[in-house]
Amino acid sequence: MSLEVRPPLPPFTAESARLKVRLAEDAWNSRDPDRVIGVYTEDTRWRNRAEFPVGRAQVKAFLQRKWTRELDYRLIKELWAFDGPRIAVRFAYECRDDSGQWFRSYGNENWEFDEHGLMLRRHASINDLPIRADERLFHWPLGRRPDDHHRQRPVSDPPRKNPRRIGPSVAAGQAPAPEKTLGYNRRMLKQRTIKPVVRTTGVGVHSGTKVELTLRPAPPGAGITFRRVDYDPIVAIPIAADVVGETRMATVLIKDGARV
Repeated sequence: MSLEVRPPLPPFTAESARLKVRLAEDAWNSRDPDRVIGVYTEDTRWRNRAEFPVGRAQVKAFLQRKWTRELDYRLIKELWAFDGPRIAVRFAYECRDDSGQWFRSYGNENWEFDEHGLMLRRHASINDLPIRADERLFHWPLGRRPDDHHRQRPVSDPPRKNPRRIGPSVAAGQAPAPEKTLGYNRRMLKQRTIKPVVRTTGVGVHSGTKVELTLRPAPPGAGITFRRVDYDPIVAIPIAADVVGETRMATVLIKDGARV
């Protein structure tokens, strides 16, 4: 029987923890799910955003979906802290979708390893920032980040060359142009929807209740509406300020007694 060992092994030192982080970065920059899953235990448990894959097979399927959607992916990971078999990481990556819209995603990861250096648990929290193509920071050829590549600070967004105004700038007595009043010059993402119906199940983060979710395409200008089909009659709850009921720990929308 062969035993998988992935050095460096815990307990980690500052040097070995940094090496572990760099090896993980290199694997993810390969965008090869088979290579990436080799550093996880057979029963590894993840939380990645709102997905909870368990085991290598589910992790591989997750990664295949990820890199089908996130194109021209480039990642930088950075050691944040370590203790015994655990490592905390901060990271940033850039990618684009199939419409050409670029994003920079910032995140934090918590890792726990077994005695063989395989990762038992990975918990990741990630936020996405839409950016223009000329605001990209990571430009090396796809694949491993070169050792001499200038490192950017993954956890903070660097100052922009041309900072966007937060409010309109107009001469005294002059009405602002409609396209200027939002402060972002209406540089909004184009409306998009999904093509097929998507169904999934999960557990509510705050309630612990099992949730069955169906995503359906909507016509232009429709916005996002939650439909509580477990009510009779069905309750439609739009994303709007006038239905916000609670904001402690999470934003809760309430209408006709139904909550999301």
